[in-house]
This record gives sequence, C-alpha cells and structure tokens, in this order.
Amino acid sequence: MTEPPHTVAPRSDRRVDLSETIRTARERIAGSKRVYLTMAAFYVALLAGVGGFLALPLALAFFPSPPGADILDPRADAVLVAFLAAAAAPFQGGFHAAGLARVAGAPIRFGMLFERFDLFSRFFGLTLLIGLIGVITATWGFFGSLLSLAASMFLGFSGFYLVDRGLQLGDAMTRSAGMVAANLRAIALFFLLSAGLGLLVVVTIGIALPWVIPFTAVGTATMYAHVEGIGQKDDAAKNADPA
Repeated sequence: MTEPPHTVAPRSDRRVDLSETIRTARERIAGSKRVYLTMAAFYVALLAGVGGFLALPLALAFFPSPPGADILDPRADAVLVAFLAAAAAPFQGGFHAAGLARVAGAPIRFGMLFERFDLFSRFFGLTLLIGLIGVITATWGFFGSLLSLAASMFLGFSGFYLVDRGLQLGDAMTRSAGMVAANLRAIALFFLLSAGLGLLVVVTIGIALPWVIPFTAVGTATMYAHVEGIGQKDDAAKNADPA
C-alpha cells in the first residue's frame, strides 16, 4: 500500500544548510538502518545477478574485448549500463520516496521499493544517462572522472523532483542542476563527505554500511527538502503528468 503524502516546508531562505543536513540525517536514520540495509542487499543481489549472468555475457558476445585487453569495449560498457539501468529503475522511485518519508519523520518499509513502478521510464532514462556519461568519460583520465562526478552531482536530485513534484525527466534534471548550482559549496561538501564514508565502509570491511547507506540517502533527501520542501506545489508542476 502506498504511503500517504508527507508535507515539509522548505527553509525560509530556500538554501541548503550543511550542518543542519548532517544533524537531521543522524537523527532520522534511527530506526531505519535495518530497512535501508535490506534495500541495499536487494539492490546488490539484483544488479549482481543481472550484470553477471545476463548483461555482461551478452555484452561480451556482441562486443568482445581484444585479446589481452584489461577493459571492456565501450560498446559493451554501454550495453551493460543499459541492462543495469533497466534493472534498477523500477525501484528508484520507491527508494527516493523512502528518503523523503524519513525526512518527514515517517517510518519506512522495505515494501516501499515496489510502490513507484509508474516512474520506471523516467528513472530508466535518468540512470541510463548518468551511466552513459560515465562510459563516455571513462577514457578521458582524471578530467573525465571529474566530469562524470559533476554530472552525477548536478543530476543527483532529479529523482526527488520526479517523486515529489511529478515532473517530467527533462524538467526534473533542469531543476536539480539549478538547485546544485545555487547551493554548490554545501552540496559538494556533502558529496565529498559521502565519498569519505564510502571509504570508511571499505576500511571497516562493511561494518559501517548500516550507518553510511541511510545517512547518505536521508542526507540527500534533507538537502532537497531544505530548498523545495516536501509535498509542496509550484508552477513547475504544470509540466507533470496529470494525477
């Protein structure tokens, strides 16, 4: 059963406050760590299964790597990205909705992953685009890595606009990029913090995972709520699909 809509007002200045984001994320992950860990385990199993047993063999069958090559043919990479995007997209709406629910103080359930299949096409397009940017820039060295990370950051709030505002994909990406540009310092610092926490997971051999995953998910949703609120309506919603 789909959760009722939650309402949270944006900050009066509609700006991201990093210290408040960290504080809210630390408070809101209480009671949700097990659910987020279960969601993460589901994603890992799903993507590993689709990637390892279906996408990768097909990609290599059509676009085999040259003998002795230690990287995939870029076309094989693109096939792999497309399959993984298709596998993840049905559940992205529910995952984003869970983050917004926690920011609003509502409990979340594992079943929320399966409640926003209606957004499949838009999340598939978003995930595929970010993945293909990574494929294209992979051979550009350090500069390419920076471009890929920048694309992920500037488009990283698109999912919340899809779920919360019901926008079309192009409008959601435009709003996400504008939000990041207006709050670049705070959001970039949070992304760096998230990357550091990712390294902490590696160093602790996964022990920190139950804290890092919900912290990052809820923190990202909190930054969106600072700027846009939750359950708020504005003129941008005119481009959304009718309810």
